Amino acid sequence: MEDQKTLAIGYPLQFGYPTNTNSASTTTTTTVATNNNNNAVDAHVVQLPPVVPYPEPPCRSRNPHRYCNIGATLTMMAMLALIITFEVYHNKYSTNSPVFRLDSASVSPFNLSIDSQINGNWNISFYVRNPNRWTSIAYDVIWALVFYQDQLLSDGTTSPFQQGRRGQTVVTASLAAKSVHVDDLVRNFIFDDLTSTSGVLDFDLKVEALVRRHPGTLSEAKGGVRVSCNDVKIRFSFNTGTMVGGSRKCKTYLDDDDERGG
Repeated sequence: MEDQKTLAIGYPLQFGYPTNTNSASTTTTTTVATNNNNNAVDAHVVQLPPVVPYPEPPCRSRNPHRYCNIGATLTMMAMLALIITFEVYHNKYSTNSPVFRLDSASVSPFNLSIDSQINGNWNISFYVRNPNRWTSIAYDVIWALVFYQDQLLSDGTTSPFQQGRRGQTVVTASLAAKSVHVDDLVRNFIFDDLTSTSGVLDFDLKVEALVRRHPGTLSEAKGGVRVSCNDVKIRFSFNTGTMVGGSRKCKTYLDDDDERGG
């Protein structure tokens, strides 16, 4: 019988598994059979399964802190971008118009001359409410105007004010007497209503204001507010007129000119 000698060429197990590399290691064992004269008579190669390294935990590399810090930075940048996007959308599209309510209006003396000149001192009181939960509003300039049949009779400005979130304010406007010339047709309408049994005239009261949302902040936005209180009934006794019918809510429009900053 021939002696068999086996020569194994491979990775020595006594030294443990190889360290982690980018590619898996493969162990090859070659078996050679010899005769008594030590001459090779047969040989075959056996391919062993590759040595698969254990996966590394996250952020465990040559510089673990570097990759962990990059991930944290990217996460913070994404969150910041989301917050900025929400803030811009909220300021631009989610601001509700303020609420204006006409509480009182009176005029004295109200004079109408033969040459179609009208004058009178007007006193108007508005209740203003900011319905927004997240938006404050500053009223920088406020104009109050009185119309009859689309004819401007009197106008003036009021003091600026600021409202916090869901704030409420009572605004009074005193419009000094000024002589205004009206068309003869308008004069005839006024004269007919004053001499009628009711003695009631219908006026249109309007407010126009320049406002700032989120005043004093980086997200400050400028715009305008238009308020219309149409067909306000004023009953006259001699040359003094007083609003009848109690308080009434006015129509309010919030304009945005997309101008930001101070």
